[in-house]
Amino acid sequence: MVTKRKPKISYKHRRLAKIVAQVTLAGKKVSKQKMAEMAGLSQFPNSEAMRIAMVNLGFTVENAKRVVGEILNNAEADDNARLKSAELVFKVHGAFAPDKVINMDVSISDVLDAIDKRERGD
Repeated sequence: MVTKRKPKISYKHRRLAKIVAQVTLAGKKVSKQKMAEMAGLSQFPNSEAMRIAMVNLGFTVENAKRVVGEILNNAEADDNARLKSAELVFKVHGAFAPDKVINMDVSISDVLDAIDKRERGD
């Protein structure tokens, strides 16, 4: 059995995660590219190591959902910074719904014919 190795979280990943936390909690508008540069990276990594670094700081989909729920139930809350933080968490974790939906009409007989051809090597 092959076990999947846990990705190595570098100093720069941890530093970037802290920068993301500081920027979002302060409600500042800083691009992902600029935050990456502040951490000494050439680009913002959308990697498993970066996701783990964010989770270690509490940036999880569950926490983002909780924040959104709190805001929806508290009409007096300052929503902008907290919603931006929740949005960034969803982006980092890839939890956004797809932007596009494609509807196709396909007959089952066409699909079965294509499978048969593929199995025969046609």
